[in-house]
Amino acid sequence: MRDKTKLLTLLLLFWVAMLFVLPAYSQSNDFVINGADAVTNFPAFGSSELNTLTANVQDRFILNYANAKYVYTIIPFAQELNPLLQQIQDRIIIQYANGNKDNKLSYPAGMINDTTQPTVSEVAYTVTGPNTVMITWVTDEYATSSLSYGTTSGSYSQTASDPLLSRTHAVTLTNLTANQTYYYRISGSDRSGNGFQTAEFTFTLNSTPPTNTPIVVPSPTNTPIPPPTVTNTPLSPMATSTPVPPAGAPTISEIRPNQGRADVVNTINIYGAGFIQGATVRLDTAVLTATYIKATQFQAEIAAGLAPGLYDVTLTNPNGASVTLSDAYTVLGADNDDLTGYDYELWVDPAAPHANAQAKVGLVVHRQGGKQVVTNVVVHFYVGDPLAGGTLIGAGTVALLSPRSSANTTGVTWTPPAAGAYTIYAVIDPSNTIPEANEANNLIHHTVTVRTPAVDQLSPHVDSFAINSGALETAGRAVLLNTTASDPAPGTVASLFFIEYEYSQGANQWVPAQISPWLDYPTTRANYGWTLLPSIGMHYLQAWAMDRAGNISLLPYKAFISYNPPLHRVGQDQVQVYRYELQAGEQVLVRVQPNSGDPDLYVWAPDHATRPPWVSNLRTGVDDVSFVAPVAGVYQVEVYGFSAAEYQLVLDQRVAQAVAAQVHGGVDPNKSQFSQPRVPVANEPAQQYALPPSGQTVQAVYLPIVQR
Repeated sequence: MRDKTKLLTLLLLFWVAMLFVLPAYSQSNDFVINGADAVTNFPAFGSSELNTLTANVQDRFILNYANAKYVYTIIPFAQELNPLLQQIQDRIIIQYANGNKDNKLSYPAGMINDTTQPTVSEVAYTVTGPNTVMITWVTDEYATSSLSYGTTSGSYSQTASDPLLSRTHAVTLTNLTANQTYYYRISGSDRSGNGFQTAEFTFTLNSTPPTNTPIVVPSPTNTPIPPPTVTNTPLSPMATSTPVPPAGAPTISEIRPNQGRADVVNTINIYGAGFIQGATVRLDTAVLTATYIKATQFQAEIAAGLAPGLYDVTLTNPNGASVTLSDAYTVLGADNDDLTGYDYELWVDPAAPHANAQAKVGLVVHRQGGKQVVTNVVVHFYVGDPLAGGTLIGAGTVALLSPRSSANTTGVTWTPPAAGAYTIYAVIDPSNTIPEANEANNLIHHTVTVRTPAVDQLSPHVDSFAINSGALETAGRAVLLNTTASDPAPGTVASLFFIEYEYSQGANQWVPAQISPWLDYPTTRANYGWTLLPSIGMHYLQAWAMDRAGNISLLPYKAFISYNPPLHRVGQDQVQVYRYELQAGEQVLVRVQPNSGDPDLYVWAPDHATRPPWVSNLRTGVDDVSFVAPVAGVYQVEVYGFSAAEYQLVLDQRVAQAVAAQVHGGVDPNKSQFSQPRVPVANEPAQQYALPPSGQTVQAVYLPIVQR
């Protein structure tokens, strides 16, 4: 009897063990992966080879109203399956543990049937310091990161790597030599051990705008390299992947901002697809100074002094493929008055409304130019195009709108009758009571997804959000985001959404210039890597949260940081703006060290309406001001280009041991001074944004497990 009991116990343990070693298998379930640029459903099928091997594996135990002893013969696994199972290591080993142990879990490629190596794209680099470069790239599946580099083509004496699996990769190289050309190639492997290796790339660390151009080789391929620990027995031939340059013409989908004043330099963001580093951007026939951000985004600078009117934007890749967006940008006269809005600021509260539940609709209205305050700006809201029989929801108003400012309308009540997609239209100043330079940009529309009522309709809340642990400034564009969020029971926080804003002086508005998809909260809440846009000065970021039921936080949590690289540039009559949060009583020194030209320094206090700025505007030498912060709050540093200049900016803050006298820098009596900051100190990005819907709930995938 004891022998039979022992045998049954061993058989039971064997069956439980098999539940943990066989891979995931299902012939009917679908995986839904969202949070990317689109939501795609695809069937999850096992390989035909694995189906054949497992088809004859019978259930291990049968208990069915047993009233007598029964001996059940277990049929062995197929002989071909045994070598694959033997490759799987023990999953967890604990033996007299007195420290942390990292035991990697590996899966034979032959069992999972993944024999395709990752494909690399969007290789780029960013100079993050005088001797530091960050290389970034994207893989089409999760993979490790390894970068080998050196100063001779084909010879890579140094390596930087990251063993964590990721689809977006960033490796920082330090202690580099200025004006030196470096050669590098990227390698890594996916979770199944499929290795890859790219062709050679190069960069030169100098003061010119960076380019990251692959060296052309006769037949560049991602060379498979064997996995380090496991010999895989593939069930199908090894696939190869060849880097192919983007084919076909690029596309432009949007320009942000799409208008600006004629008397101010303006930075625009060009969004689309198929952009290649080194592309040329033109405004009609004028070539613009342009910066490659990624394959879907370029930034370009539009000079002051253009004639008011409509302009085409053309982007031409180095391979000659080009695209033109007609009448894409409007130059407004310096004194023109114009009202406008944007689809991404046509908001609904809550952001994820439910059918038969009351919601509010509103719009952020922007005013470009003007001389006097206008009152009672009316905006009509419709479901459907008002020019094609749309239904009026109601009218919202902006009580007061100053020249070159923005404000929210009052919310208009809307109760969607059923779940589905609704296109909401907003018409600014429908009776044309306010004279405008451009009446064609007063119709805005945005599609809203209304959800079926759910048990959980309580919104989550972002409790904290910090950039680089709350640092005032950063010398490099690579920063870390840390976020905490909570959700009332029975909800659970599922996702985070980040927006980076830049202030456009040409358009007098905050522009949401870089936007994330919905990101998995558990994996992105701590030390999430973010690369700031290259614009010098203040950058605001907002963090939004979504729970698993699709409810979105009512308001974002904001944080800001000033990008202060080793060298700054400012054009004549341009202003670079930086912001720093100070405590009352802090002693502060702000210094502008010119390398060339004549930059002037202004510091504005939070209560600048009743307090003059600290100014240093000497024609030569260093400009600096030293003061004790009189009140707590945000202080704005502005560097004005009396002439085009290059300079370094230093902020030194320390708590004063005793109240010291305020000391001003040198003032040139022959220069006029500004009485107001270029950007209002209290001006921040709007807290309303037309957030994308959640789509379907993300399905978690765990391996290994058996489904029969």
